[in-house]
Amino acid sequence: MPLLGRCAACGKPFQLLPESVGRPVECPACKVVGIAQLLGDLPGANAPTRIPSTPPPPLPAPQAVTGPQPGISTSPTSATQPVAASAPPSILGQLLLTAILTAIAVGAVIVVYRFGSGTVSDSAWESLALNDRIRVEVPGTASPKPLPAPSDPRIATQQSWQVESWFAGLRVQITLLTLAPGDEGAFDFDVYTRREMQSRPGELGGQELQHGSVRLGNYSGTEFVIQSPEGIWVERILAIPPIPSHPAPAIVRIAIQGANLTAEHPTVVRLMASLKVNP
Repeated sequence: MPLLGRCAACGKPFQLLPESVGRPVECPACKVVGIAQLLGDLPGANAPTRIPSTPPPPLPAPQAVTGPQPGISTSPTSATQPVAASAPPSILGQLLLTAILTAIAVGAVIVVYRFGSGTVSDSAWESLALNDRIRVEVPGTASPKPLPAPSDPRIATQQSWQVESWFAGLRVQITLLTLAPGDEGAFDFDVYTRREMQSRPGELGGQELQHGSVRLGNYSGTEFVIQSPEGIWVERILAIPPIPSHPAPAIVRIAIQGANLTAEHPTVVRLMASLKVNP
């Protein structure tokens, strides 16, 4: 009985004798010789083959958990607690750290730049009262400096204050001389000023660079500059005439010394111009 075969090359069916099964056969359609695929007997070859569908097995019914299960956490928050992802580095924290490091670097530069320069911050200046009439502004806290009794009998009292700033690299000395009332006519201010100006280089171990007359409001005096081993020394001597409430004339000496100072340095200019005398 003829069987139904199919060409392995073109896939078309053709009749196949039983004795040809497993042997090379030429396809009547494409003429290719090959081993034919057997489809079945000829009468039933055209009948469709149905594959019975088998329904999948039913899923097992859920069972209640009555106790702790191996490998499963029974924490009530373990099922709902989300796992926190590792947070990236805070940008705000990085910016803050950068700002701090920048401030430290800038501060270090300022410290190096201002150390020993003679420059003093505004907050460091303090008002120093020499008496109830005369006041001066100094770059720091002034300490009284003991002085020997005046050798000139025409000088009734003499007081001195000193300010030292190791950071700015400077030293300030303020001296107030009060003359005996009624002796101002016998006291020659110019002679006194020349004597002080000539003796100062020997006291400081230096030499005079310049000197000249100065005037501060209604008060006149002399300013001189000396180069010493410890730096430039700038001193100003002013005569303060008497008034009815203060019948004794006075002499004020303002001196400042520093390695990086000049007569035009801002600290020197501010110190010399800060003298205030109540009329």
